[in-house]
Amino acid sequence: MKAAIVGMKEIFGPVVAMTITLAAVYAPLGFVQGATGALFREFAFALAGSVIISGFVAVTLSPMMSARLMMSARLLSMHGSRFQDIVD
Repeated sequence: MKAAIVGMKEIFGPVVAMTITLAAVYAPLGFVQGATGALFREFAFALAGSVIISGFVAVTLSPMMSARLMMSARLLSMHGSRFQDIVD
């Protein structure tokens, strides 16, 4: 759990910067006028929204899910098979 918190602190700045940069690049495409704007409007807003959601998940849920996964893998390795012990 401590490793997940430390890892989240390390990646927080770059992930937030990347999320803001990508959203700032894609969102204005939705405001373009004319035929090009009509073609790219939905795509631009969907992409900007998905980048924001992805950034949120990368900063909040992914570190905690990996901490839980590593804890369960550690518990399983205590009672693992011979193959799992070799791989580990």
